[in-house]
Amino acid sequence: MDINLSIDTNLVLKILTAFIRSEITRVGYSRAVVNLSGGLDSAVSCVLAVKALGAENVLALRLPYKSSAQDSLDDAQLLIDQTGIRSLTIPITDMVDPLIAREPATPRSTATRPVP
Repeated sequence: MDINLSIDTNLVLKILTAFIRSEITRVGYSRAVVNLSGGLDSAVSCVLAVKALGAENVLALRLPYKSSAQDSLDDAQLLIDQTGIRSLTIPITDMVDPLIAREPATPRSTATRPVP
């Protein structure tokens, strides 16, 4: 049994950008801030936001932590340059380390447990 898994990428792009535009404007906004990590998920989110709202209406944040890979920052910068969006880089190590220090070491699988 052959299953057709083809996708109409133009239609998907149209649906996703329309959804982003309608949800942003529905709540009274016209611009977006996207955390750009250098990974695929944030890159796709950023490009969709640019297509939906225009480059002039998207701000990318790069939030490096001390263990962030330089390649990730470089990849994020490439996308910033290619899309022409504004960006800010805010190192977060000094903000995050005290929060991490408050919690005892936990296995990674329980690190996302709700805070009481």
